[in-house]
Amino acid sequence: MSKNANARTACRRRLRTSLAGVAVAALSLALPAMAAAHPAVYDVTKKMAPGGCNWAASNSGACMTDGAKRYVVVNHNIPVAFDETNGLDESDGGVINFQRFPGAFRSTVPTPADWLTVEPPRTGVQPHATCDATATNNAASIVGWQGAEPFYAYIPWQSNSAGVDDDPADWIGYVKTLTGVDLTGMDAAAAEAACEALDAGTATYHAADTPLATSIASGLVAHEVAHAVAPLQAEIDGLLSEKGTLQSQIEAWSAKGSSLEALAGALGGEKASLEGQLAAARKASARVKKASARVREASAKKTKTIRKLRRQLAEHRHG
Repeated sequence: MSKNANARTACRRRLRTSLAGVAVAALSLALPAMAAAHPAVYDVTKKMAPGGCNWAASNSGACMTDGAKRYVVVNHNIPVAFDETNGLDESDGGVINFQRFPGAFRSTVPTPADWLTVEPPRTGVQPHATCDATATNNAASIVGWQGAEPFYAYIPWQSNSAGVDDDPADWIGYVKTLTGVDLTGMDAAAAEAACEALDAGTATYHAADTPLATSIASGLVAHEVAHAVAPLQAEIDGLLSEKGTLQSQIEAWSAKGSSLEALAGALGGEKASLEGQLAAARKASARVKKASARVREASAKKTKTIRKLRRQLAEHRHG
């Protein structure tokens, strides 16, 4: 694919995103209201210690070398961190840093395409995958899907958002019009194949820079959630401990209740037995009373008979 060197410089500005060792919450809060509504890019360069580079070898750290850059992109107060992994720099097109693009100067830039030729605002962070093809590799195409103040010096080549307050609907239809490729629903492999089929197979696909596994935004949210949840968790832990103690007491009383129920059952059986014995004793007592009455009656008859016989005997003796 033939390319004009100036066009290459103008259109390959892709963002290189990586985690800068900065407090993004403080950064976003410190931004003026107008600037906070546009991309702001902060970066640091990691240091590397090659073999033999240690304190004893150089206590000033002079033996350390520069490693890959890390970026934090803040757009509409949403911070996302990226590692520089796709090998593209600011000359290839990246996020335009509005913090280095004063409003007084921006207002004098003739056309949106001219923004791509201004050196200081260009950065090397590319949150999106891109496709370097004839239809996409020119300033007019790059700014055509954006507004009067372009945020990106490239055209995204992916179906999903990069999480920098971007909307795929802004570029998917535009890409289809430019190239005939509908990115809707494509994964990275399908998007790469679709790109490399352009320009008779000479177009080049570039993956996005790698977002950190835990973005600063999600980290801040997690911190706030943890901060808010911690007191509640402590209270929950206390209540769970109290519940455990009460549960133990309930189980102990339940065991005592079962024991008392068993004892009550045994006493109930014993009571029934004693009541049966008492009923039998009462019946026996009634029979004894009847027998005693008959004995008394028979004894009275016997006494009467003896007296009668004695009178008769006495009368016989005197007669």
